[in-house]
Amino acid sequence: MRSCPAVAQNANTDTKVNNQALQSRNRAFSFWTKLAASVAFGSFLFGSAPALSQSLSDKTLVVAVAVAPPFIEITDDFHKPRGVDVSLIKELQKRTGFKTHQDEMAMMTLDEMVTLGRSGKADIVAGALSATAERSAHYSVTEPYVYNSVCMVTRANDTIDDIKDLQNRTLAIQIGTNVTSIADQNPGMHLYEVSSTFMTFYAVATGKADALLVDEIIALEYIKTWPNAGLKVAYRLPDTETGIALFFKKDSPISRELQKTYQDMLDDGTVDRIVRNELGAYIDLLTVKN
Repeated sequence: MRSCPAVAQNANTDTKVNNQALQSRNRAFSFWTKLAASVAFGSFLFGSAPALSQSLSDKTLVVAVAVAPPFIEITDDFHKPRGVDVSLIKELQKRTGFKTHQDEMAMMTLDEMVTLGRSGKADIVAGALSATAERSAHYSVTEPYVYNSVCMVTRANDTIDDIKDLQNRTLAIQIGTNVTSIADQNPGMHLYEVSSTFMTFYAVATGKADALLVDEIIALEYIKTWPNAGLKVAYRLPDTETGIALFFKKDSPISRELQKTYQDMLDDGTVDRIVRNELGAYIDLLTVKN
């Protein structure tokens, strides 16, 4: 029996189509297989993505920060601070899902921030805060992520190079800091109290004060960004290394969740990565928590 030409042609066409479809499926299968293998290899090589618990997604927190470059700094947008503390807080927010009032962090002076935090009206406070025993009585303090020492800043042409040289001279201090204890040990010096870190530098630069005490990394950042002020690091105080940390509301279920998430960030290397990325220019001066 001879085959019908039309039927044979259709059969050949169907075979061709089926082969093309099979090849297409094979290519698709190969693509997704390679993609899955690539993802699996990437997870093996770089580690799994951090777990996003979103455990605080129904919470709106008060986040208060005080300017202290490079930990908290203002660049282009006053409502969008930057810095290592900001990056750590944003990572906590990404993992736990909490919201903030008006979708921003509340900027204030250190004294205002410390007062708000101690009253229990702020859930997170940050701004190069040293983790001290006294502060731990009022806050839930994270494990410090970096350690730094205190230094003395003077005018570049001044001969002050020791705390003892401040007898009968004026030390600028920021209200709310813990450097007043150093001043208490040297009763011969005069104090010039101001509301912000910037104003301590301004006071020394303009002659209202002779020196200021501050974390060395903050001093170097101000001197770098304000080169015409004529300031220098004159003296590094021995035995003043303290840890810098984030502070949460004391005895709060929210704080316990934040502490747990922060510990996860320490364990998976995220804190170390953020610190090195944000403070890379000063890393030789710091003891970084690994």
